[in-house]
Amino acid sequence: MDRNHRQGIYGDAITQKKDDNNIRNLLQNPGSIGFVSGQRNRESYIIEKLKKFVIDKQIDLVGLTEVNKDMRCVPTENTVWAATAPWRETRKIQTSNNTTGNPTREHQIGGTVSMAFDEFSHRISNRGQDGRGLGRWSWMELGGIGGLKTTIITAYCPVNTSSGLGGCYSQHLTYMSQHRDELESSIHFIPENVACPRQLFGHDLQHFVEDRVNNGHQILLMGDFNSEYSVLRDWMLDLGLLDIIGKQHGYDSAPRTHTR
Repeated sequence: MDRNHRQGIYGDAITQKKDDNNIRNLLQNPGSIGFVSGQRNRESYIIEKLKKFVIDKQIDLVGLTEVNKDMRCVPTENTVWAATAPWRETRKIQTSNNTTGNPTREHQIGGTVSMAFDEFSHRISNRGQDGRGLGRWSWMELGGIGGLKTTIITAYCPVNTSSGLGGCYSQHLTYMSQHRDELESSIHFIPENVACPRQLFGHDLQHFVEDRVNNGHQILLMGDFNSEYSVLRDWMLDLGLLDIIGKQHGYDSAPRTHTR
């Protein structure tokens, strides 16, 4: 499986022709993205660069994190579905954003998008998003030969910053305060030992992954976890997940996957 990361869209990291037996996937944190081609602003520049990269490099699977859109407020003609229609012959898309409150405006910090293209998209049998409706991840279920199933997850973990009331972390804090007294039988139940949105993210994603694995699924997990590499690796090992970047490049010399 070919891989790329945040820096790839702005460079030319993939030069070789994709092998017919490979799947080429891309993870990108655009830090807001607009799905309207032709408008001259930073967000539309990002989507145009992404379009060119996906087409030129024959990308099968795209995961976007922190897209910063409340999909309920985006005009139909400006959605990710409309923007990507001419990119490839076929595609399937799953989005996630915080839907626990009333929609107010298009800009909403957080959220993810998962996109599958062409032959790869035909094998997607199911898809969904974070069960709490916080927009922390989107997922697709891939059917393979002999009934083999793989769940592909694009995740975004909120970072604790002073981004104000509209920040992703603050959004999730509000949710937790509203549902702290929910019964254990409720989908909104919050365990007593979970004190912050980052802990809730780890707790919920772990349970989601474990449930999929227990039902015979393989897991492909990619995301922006806003975590120190060593902490993230330990978390992955606890779940039996393999760090493919570390395996490829060495765990002590893994390349940076971000730019400042």
